[in-house]
Amino acid sequence: MRCKFCKRNAVIKLKYANLRLCEEHFNDYFIRRVKRTIKTYELISEGDNVLVAISGGKDSVSLAHALSILSEEISFKISLLHVNLGIVNYSEQCCRVVRRISKQIRAKLYVIDLSKVIGHPLVELSRITKIPHCSLCGLMRRYLINYFALAKGFTKISTGHLLEDLLKYILKSFVLQDIEQLSKLDIKNEGRGRLVTKIKPLAEISEMETEFYVRINDLPNVAMRCPFKPKYLMEDLLKSFWDSLEDRHPSIKLAFLRKFIKNKSMLKLSSPSISECKICGMPTNREICLFCRTVGRIRNVTEVSKSLEELE
Repeated sequence: MRCKFCKRNAVIKLKYANLRLCEEHFNDYFIRRVKRTIKTYELISEGDNVLVAISGGKDSVSLAHALSILSEEISFKISLLHVNLGIVNYSEQCCRVVRRISKQIRAKLYVIDLSKVIGHPLVELSRITKIPHCSLCGLMRRYLINYFALAKGFTKISTGHLLEDLLKYILKSFVLQDIEQLSKLDIKNEGRGRLVTKIKPLAEISEMETEFYVRINDLPNVAMRCPFKPKYLMEDLLKSFWDSLEDRHPSIKLAFLRKFIKNKSMLKLSSPSISECKICGMPTNREICLFCRTVGRIRNVTEVSKSLEELE
């Protein structure tokens, strides 16, 4: 099996694109596709200051590496932000990986330590608040990353969501008839008020491609599954469905996502009443946002905000 662009042996076959590529040309192809996604959906502009939310997994590591290459070509800056959840063994591995990739791509790394900022690691926080680990993790990460980006003057927050991530969330929202959530799913969510614009440059990249990208570029990444992630999730079943469909109909994943993004404006919903949280000023549909209602029982939210703004 030969590479389509040279005579060297191909190391990967991309059925959806009918391509066989060697390592060098796969790398070129990967970066070109990320660049095309950025351009097509107007994700990053010259002069942007992009904060990359990095967990240490293969997806966010691939994102950081690819954006570090494109940052010179497009003329934007990137920094990395990691939220240390304080999960024994798992979080320690994640921290080691993000520090290594930060040095490798020469990008500034910020670390938000949940134990220091909130006063407790995730497990203890879950015990105190009675909120499940995964729900609490999502709440903490979303709020802290946005608040930090806003405080430090970042213009975009970039996450490592892949093609499969978006597809399974789209189908899950449809199955559950959560039309409000369905309408929010996008490759670019424009910022408003105190919400920073969020972008997904890997939205048209598959999981198989990031797995291959980190391997051939020898990028550090955490392969360990979070110990609190449930074994049987609806999302996992939906991902299997999409994988099975793609195996029989190559390129259907990408075609579906593009059609969805193009037609999602048809999901016309009345905008919920949004006001500012009386404590932190963040957008909320209640008097006090969920973060402040949760954390306020443990620590003064003003102290949390001060801790985030003082991070160097």
